[in-house]
Amino acid sequence: MEIICKNVSKSYLSGNRRLNVLDDINVEVEDGDFVCILGPNGCGKTTLFKILAGIIKPTEGSVFYVGKYNHY
Repeated sequence: MEIICKNVSKSYLSGNRRLNVLDDINVEVEDGDFVCILGPNGCGKTTLFKILAGIIKPTEGSVFYVGKYNHY
């Protein structure tokens, strides 16, 4: 399965301020690729993985799953 992430942004409200966690992320992961995302604490790695896994929705942008199959 291929995962395509286009123009993905994620923000949260903190009081009356908007906290931008991810800003305009574009990535394409093809079937069989091994991907490692590195960065300091609080840079949005877990948020990006949750978006790619479909656990949370991005504030903006889209994630596409190409060749998706289900096992029941």
